[in-house]
Amino acid sequence: MMKKLLLSLIIVPFLGISVAISQCTPNPAYTNPGIYPDSATGLPHAYANVYYETTMTCLIPADTNISGYTVPIDSIGIVSFTGLPTGFTYTPNRPSGYWPGGTAGCVLIAGQNNTVGTYPLTINLMGYASGISVPFTLSYYKIIIDSTQASIQENTGKNFEVYQNNPNPFIHNTEISFNSDVNGIYNVEVFNMIGKVVYNEPFKAQKGLNKINFNASEMPQGIYFYKISNGNRSYTKRMIVASR
Repeated sequence: MMKKLLLSLIIVPFLGISVAISQCTPNPAYTNPGIYPDSATGLPHAYANVYYETTMTCLIPADTNISGYTVPIDSIGIVSFTGLPTGFTYTPNRPSGYWPGGTAGCVLIAGQNNTVGTYPLTINLMGYASGISVPFTLSYYKIIIDSTQASIQENTGKNFEVYQNNPNPFIHNTEISFNSDVNGIYNVEVFNMIGKVVYNEPFKAQKGLNKINFNASEMPQGIYFYKISNGNRSYTKRMIVASR
């Protein structure tokens, strides 16, 4: 009995950490019902052999129109999500994959794959409104996996964009690349899972591609986040320091 109790005390905190890491948060910038990013924007590109993570925000409408009548939406959820590259997974923030009408939800897409290509996605959904079930399908999303080097070189300096560090996971050193649309000073921060800042330095960027050689030799293994900001613009991405 004592062994079982001790095992439970050890396992439960780790389960809690696992859930916290894999759960997404709806983007509060979106306020109108719909799925974001929308079809015009699409999902961000992935890079071969680089860990990928992105969030789809789902704002469920409170009601809908059926045969000329306005009826409240009970829930909308995912029936199936196919077409993801091998090694990628999708994780809704609700275990059931269903969200009540009038609420905000999200889906975390994450993983790593080394095969360059285009992967069309098919998302089958089911909506329930006043006892009526309505199936529908989203087929306009896709994940494009590019060669890491080619993808970075294609950026011509028109946008501020931060790329996934490479390699990732890493043991001692990794390269963080970002594209700047202006010459200027950026702030580079790295913080751990509980939000403690472990690195904070300014970086003088040139317009175009910039590279930062980051050394984590003094940092314990684990999951960290790096944030690059300039004024009110910032990007935050996740990186992993592997066991030495």
